[in-house]
Amino acid sequence: MDLYKIVLYNNVDVNYSYKLSLTKNIRMFGIGAGEILIILLVTLLVLGPKEIPKVARAIGKAMKDINRFKDELRKSVDLEFEDYEKEDNKIIDNKTQIKDKEDTTN
Repeated sequence: MDLYKIVLYNNVDVNYSYKLSLTKNIRMFGIGAGEILIILLVTLLVLGPKEIPKVARAIGKAMKDINRFKDELRKSVDLEFEDYEKEDNKIIDNKTQIKDKEDTTN
């Protein structure tokens, strides 16, 4: 009985969320195991056993291309930001040099 005792902590039932986490089904991408099994069976029926490896290869190649594009885009954006940072640092250095010259002249 003590195991199911309700404990309130800041108006939140801690044991309730713990019980939910124990009873919750394992889910991937918001889809349960039974739903994944049904999707796989329908795919097998629609495509047939000979076409599934070809489709899987095509999906793998597409994912590889997408990841390659994503990495190239990230690199180019990072390079652009580095260029902007260098320009900003030059401007800041110039401003500090001008300010130092003004301070020494005054």
